Amino acid sequence: QQLAWQAQQTEASVPAKWMPAFLRHGSGVHTAISVEQELSGMLQHMRVPHVVASAAAVPGSIYRVPIWFPEPKAVLDVDVQGDRLASGILGGAAELRRSQLRAAGLQVISFESSTLSRSSRPQRLQSLATMLSELCPEASAWLSSSEAAAMFQREANADQDFDEDDEDDEMGDDHQKPEKTNKFSNRPGRDRPGPPHRRAQHMR
Repeated sequence: QQLAWQAQQTEASVPAKWMPAFLRHGSGVHTAISVEQELSGMLQHMRVPHVVASAAAVPGSIYRVPIWFPEPKAVLDVDVQGDRLASGILGGAAELRRSQLRAAGLQVISFESSTLSRSSRPQRLQSLATMLSELCPEASAWLSSSEAAAMFQREANADQDFDEDDEDDEMGDDHQKPEKTNKFSNRPGRDRPGPPHRRAQHMR
């Protein structure tokens, strides 16, 4: 389907017979719906206009992009499992997808879906707003808002408290000493009187 769309856009002649058959399948889905919904929720929080899970961004509707920003003509393309090779570089299908999105006149902003599970919500909001700050004035305005500042401060305070708790635990482990025990505490005739017959022999 990617190759059919590419050939249709670059060849001036009549498309081959096999192209329409592939293009009729419509847009494919490569991003989990839960990821799209979470990204859309964060954008709504920042009041950034967007269209979620849209196939209208690309002519021919070959791709169902996770997030489309019609005003700056940009899309948020999400890295998912299988997009990158074992070496970490972008795979051929993902590279072709982004190349075709750019060829359609769209700015492509890449986003790794794994960051959604590795960070807190304030960190995710900050990361997403920073990515979009040059394209979307609403994202830039949210970054400099008092709400964002208060959220980031609470996050910093929570991290500091957590670090201090870790330091206290480590110091407690380093300074903990074993209790001293009296080795004679259980021997008769030392800390407590022995049996009666032994006391009598001692008095003689």
